[in-house]
Amino acid sequence: MGGVREIPVIRDGYYRAQASFGVAITAGSFGATMLPLFIYTTISSDGRLWGAIGIIACLAITITSYSSGPILGLIAGITAWMCWFLRTRMSAIRWAIVGFFIILQLMMNPPIWFIFSKISAITGGDGWHRSNLIDQFVNHFKNWWLMGMSLEKTGNWAATRLESGSVDVTNEYVSLGIRGGLISVFLFIRLIVKCYRSLGASMQVARGDLINGKQNELLLWGIGCTLFTHVVNITAVRYWDQMFVIWYMTLALVSSMTAYFLQVKFKEYMKGVKISNIYSMDNDIMSKERKTPLIVD
Repeated sequence: MGGVREIPVIRDGYYRAQASFGVAITAGSFGATMLPLFIYTTISSDGRLWGAIGIIACLAITITSYSSGPILGLIAGITAWMCWFLRTRMSAIRWAIVGFFIILQLMMNPPIWFIFSKISAITGGDGWHRSNLIDQFVNHFKNWWLMGMSLEKTGNWAATRLESGSVDVTNEYVSLGIRGGLISVFLFIRLIVKCYRSLGASMQVARGDLINGKQNELLLWGIGCTLFTHVVNITAVRYWDQMFVIWYMTLALVSSMTAYFLQVKFKEYMKGVKISNIYSMDNDIMSKERKTPLIVD
């Protein structure tokens, strides 16, 4: 039914549950990326029972997919929620993460992306394939950076090939580079950065609400955790089938919720500006607004 296998794939003696998804890894991705939203539902005042049921379901979906990528994304989403109490110090957290990866690289002999291979030794999965894929992607930079390259030319990147003759591209960032060159990767990362800037500005607005501020902050933080789960998860999978819906739903949540809070901030700002001065704001006012942008361009 639905074009899926009648008997699931077996890996290391375990069935890889995939439900109605095309493959098990996208089913696991669904469970991992939905978990942060159900955590918010459990923490919020309404719907705690359904939130708890959702958390149990997400854990079951992710674990039974027996895929290291979604499990890594699941851990990333939970870790992001654990940083809730540090939400006003995210700049320090980001630098700490950068420092961690620098130290990790100094401790490792191979490049940092071979961490996937080491993780899969614990969680299972094709970690070495993912590490090797990134390694080949970097080594063949001159072939794809300008306008991408044909997938068929990636056939010598790994020992095994797909029926089409290309390597199995299990990384969304690598896939973007192959299909559209360096500019595609840059624009995709810029999209993610803009999403987080909008979420950060919206949380500042929500923090000023003495009545519903905490609840709104929790919602925005939950959306940010969901986006972070996607960011980590797509290092191990290229989205297709139903996961496109979940990915675009996340982007829609970010854009719709942040648009509301940034409009509130804009209206509050306009109350203090005379209509005649809207088009003649001095540089001092504009520079102050750039520090906390009203609308992210």
